[in-house]
Amino acid sequence: MIDADTQKSLLKTRLISSLEYDEWVLNWKKQEYATILPHEWSRLFKHDGKVLTGVTFEFAVLSYLLSTPGVATVKMRFGLRKWHTPESLEEHQEFHLILFGVDNANEIVTPYFTSYAFTYHYRQGQLGEGGNLPRALMRQWEEEWYQQAKAEAVDHAMFTVRYGLLQGYNYPLGEIMSALGAFNGAANVQIRFGLHRYYDSDYVSDLEPATRYAFGLILYASRAVEPGAAVREDAALAATGGQPAAPDGAIEDSGYYDLTAPCPRTC
Repeated sequence: MIDADTQKSLLKTRLISSLEYDEWVLNWKKQEYATILPHEWSRLFKHDGKVLTGVTFEFAVLSYLLSTPGVATVKMRFGLRKWHTPESLEEHQEFHLILFGVDNANEIVTPYFTSYAFTYHYRQGQLGEGGNLPRALMRQWEEEWYQQAKAEAVDHAMFTVRYGLLQGYNYPLGEIMSALGAFNGAANVQIRFGLHRYYDSDYVSDLEPATRYAFGLILYASRAVEPGAAVREDAALAATGGQPAAPDGAIEDSGYYDLTAPCPRTC
């Protein structure tokens, strides 16, 4: 159990201002019209040869978001944080997930929350038991992401839906609470990345059907690091220099949920 002072300290370091949020989200939106090669996209999702497979939030911190009166929907938005190191003028970029809550009138009623760590994998890990997604389907989504990112084949099309550049996902609070209700004793809430492979709607009967990828998110809870994984503390909010830490370990999952309401159109 985390004491009150520690919880307040954690909360302060996991929040970003509205100005930071606007900047990070704008940086991401600019990718829609930028000329970016696949290997440049892939740099956002690799670190020292390891594939970025998700981000981690402390349950103790997210409890503040979920407990805010009036929250009807939790929104997860994509952002790019940019900065320069003191040693060089080279620009660095980090992909982030930013969470916040809105009410039934779509008014923002919470601060902006960001993760405390990124999860990287040397190899694809093992799945836990249980959850509300078929394990084979979730494995397929995670494996597609891992292989494409490892091969530096991530591209603009994976983040493009028929309405434009994918900016994030929305999730009804009730469904998140139902999913988290199955997570017993969870210390962390992890959001895993996946690629959904599907047929495009413009199918012509006499041609080979075209398949597309769409970047998606999977929510689950755990108490430790998955085999093959390393956790890197979020460099945006910590003075660690952003180096990988935490050895391989065991994972204990108690539930899974796919986040399937994309923005656009559900922004």
